[in-house]
Amino acid sequence: MKPAPNTPSAIIGDFLRHGTKALDLHYAENVSVETARDLLRALVPVNALAIVALMAELEQIAPDRARRVAERLGRAWEAGDDVWELLHEWHDQHARGIPVGFHPTATLGLDVRR
Repeated sequence: MKPAPNTPSAIIGDFLRHGTKALDLHYAENVSVETARDLLRALVPVNALAIVALMAELEQIAPDRARRVAERLGRAWEAGDDVWELLHEWHDQHARGIPVGFHPTATLGLDVRR
């Protein structure tokens, strides 16, 4: 079994790989129920834990930024197609070593380096 991702970059890459795979399967034809169920069983609890932990941490250190990220997430979820586009865009950027996120170079006013 492959070790769990335990660095920010590894976690971002892992979630982007699984997220784009899930979206691709969503739009694919002839996907078995078992394949979809297996992916959901793996992704849903892990995603829930990660989102809660990261939003709680962000809210503690940068509440205004947390609010803006939450609003942007809400707009992306409402639009639907933004989720697919952003995940694929961020997957490609991350693979090229480019910071990802809504405004990655402005996040918390930090200089972003890879």
